[in-house]
Amino acid sequence: MLSAAPNEAGGCILSCAARPKWKILVKSVCWFIVGADLEKSIQEIGCPNPTDREGNKMRLKSALMGIAVTLAFAVFSPTIARADLLGSDVTGVLLSPDETTFSSGPIGPVPVTSGVEFPVGTLALDGSLDVSGAQIIWTATLPETYHASAFNGFNLMFTGAPAITNVTLDPASTILPVAFVGFPVSSSSGFSFNANNVLFNLAGDSVIAGQQLILDVETIPSAVPEPASVVLLGTGLPGVAFLRRKFMPR
Repeated sequence: MLSAAPNEAGGCILSCAARPKWKILVKSVCWFIVGADLEKSIQEIGCPNPTDREGNKMRLKSALMGIAVTLAFAVFSPTIARADLLGSDVTGVLLSPDETTFSSGPIGPVPVTSGVEFPVGTLALDGSLDVSGAQIIWTATLPETYHASAFNGFNLMFTGAPAITNVTLDPASTILPVAFVGFPVSSSSGFSFNANNVLFNLAGDSVIAGQQLILDVETIPSAVPEPASVVLLGTGLPGVAFLRRKFMPR
């Protein structure tokens, strides 16, 4: 039969030696968090023996140290690096007959998602413009020859995206960009870019429906805090401050 020890009210509670240590530790932490001081926390769960109380205090301090270590891990844990255009916003403009004349748009900002950002009839009547995580895709929907001029193409302006570091023509492209000379930029490849913009020219191209111009876009990964770490840190810091006050000498 389990031994019992009298409490202050004259009743009996199980002695510390007879109770599972994990239950004592859990109850100690619970009493401590709801506001009892450390000594009272130990007494309230039935540890009148000074030796037992000291042992439980050490276990409780170890548990609280574990909480502190967990919070430290949350602060320094790896972050998710967003390395593509998804989640950013894009504004599109059709430029013709040169780089400074708006033929259509601007339209946006439009969120970059898994859908088509500029369907047929928005920026242009003869094709759609889609932005994915790492590609820009112009899809022709009519057979035609695009008007030949100094420039006849699109400028895409991104906000909230990682910096663009490189743009290349995807080998799967069935429409080729056309070299252009003008202001503010010129390009022998038919496309140009900076950290936030991508510009490409289609002037004079002959296409059939279904053909595509595909540009591969590379960006610098931007660190985004891991959601679980943010929640853990946000909820844990007030607890650490509370526990610190409990342990500070008065």
